[in-house]
Amino acid sequence: MEVKKATSIRSMEYEDFKNNDYLEEMVRRLNMDGAGIVLGTVDELINWGRSNSLWSLTFGTSCCAIEFMALGAARYDMARFGFEVTRNSPRQADMIMVLGTITHKMAPVLKRLYDQMAEPKYVVAVGGCTISGGPFIKSYHVVNGIDKII
Repeated sequence: MEVKKATSIRSMEYEDFKNNDYLEEMVRRLNMDGAGIVLGTVDELINWGRSNSLWSLTFGTSCCAIEFMALGAARYDMARFGFEVTRNSPRQADMIMVLGTITHKMAPVLKRLYDQMAEPKYVVAVGGCTISGGPFIKSYHVVNGIDKII
């Protein structure tokens, strides 16, 4: 068995590859021709994914929260979309998903959780009850949209 010391990359001689300058020059030439090559490390890719992914805090109170729980189950499987991990601490989350009817009794809790989140923070309101009060719009105990709180 013979150990082959030459690289298998076409147009690159083994003696030419001493550092990354040769690779960067090759990528520059290929990109000038329209190849669209990005050069980086796996660590840079992982850190980019961590810095640009949303970590959600779930605040569910009624039937929309049950639908969200079903989304995490095997039948709908939200893990296919990279959304399987929800945070249970507002200090780890940068997006809060509000699901279901928000009563005046729960409004201060929602506001406190929102205030504890780090900047930048985002809010996703799911369902008619969360957005406008839904069928309970004329009730004395339901907040008519979380935009009145947050």
